Amino acid sequence: NLTELAKLRPVDSDDSMEILVKPRSFLDSIQPVDIDQMVATDSEEDIWKWALSIKFKPIYLIDRNDFTQDSIKLIEVDVTPYGPGDIIIIEED
Repeated sequence: NLTELAKLRPVDSDDSMEILVKPRSFLDSIQPVDIDQMVATDSEEDIWKWALSIKFKPIYLIDRNDFTQDSIKLIEVDVTPYGPGDIIIIEED
């Protein structure tokens, strides 16, 4: 709740990231990227190319703790690469 958060500290643009619930069939319409697999198999150069290509685009993580037979929860994250070794991923708890 942004109103309650504003009582504690200034509201930041990252505080309003979306949480979406989509039908599980939504996965058929996208090409998800498995970050763990990418890190294990791709070169650092390829990972950086990918990270820079998604800069400032809306990115969502699949919440595997809330993955049902009918629906999935997607949590918007901020991916802001500054330079090698500095990919920052912010996600909501």
